[in-house]
Amino acid sequence: MTRRPRPTVRDVSPTLATALLAAVVMSMAGLVWLHQSSALTACGRRIANLQSQRSELLERRSEALLAYARASAPDELEARARDLGFGPPSSITPLPMAEDPAMALDYPAFAIGGGPLGIVAGEELRDAARDAGILSRWTAGAAPALSAASADSGAEAQPDS
Repeated sequence: MTRRPRPTVRDVSPTLATALLAAVVMSMAGLVWLHQSSALTACGRRIANLQSQRSELLERRSEALLAYARASAPDELEARARDLGFGPPSSITPLPMAEDPAMALDYPAFAIGGGPLGIVAGEELRDAARDAGILSRWTAGAAPALSAASADSGAEAQPDS
């Protein structure tokens, strides 16, 4: 048995080698082109999805801004407050304070009256505050308010001298 020698690169014809090399190069180029085109298509899909998400979010944002503007309108706030039971007071009732002179030292604002939060104290508390010098500090220039608060409570107004 005779052995045939194996063919080597030199034994292959140059035309066949060139054709084989051209086919490999063309296959590789085709694979690269296919990869690039599929990557481009995927990127295009992602861009389209992101644009649709963006338009949805912009629409939701504009709806939220519109709802906020409606909810923060003064008329709407007033209507919601009325629904919750809030509203202007029908009458203002002065709150009585304890007849403890120590309270006059802790809460000197009792002497300022006339407003919706005016607090009217009894004569003993007023006298204790005057003796402590608190009444003159807190009612400087507020004698009309003090006398109005005293008139509302039924007590006589005694402006600080």
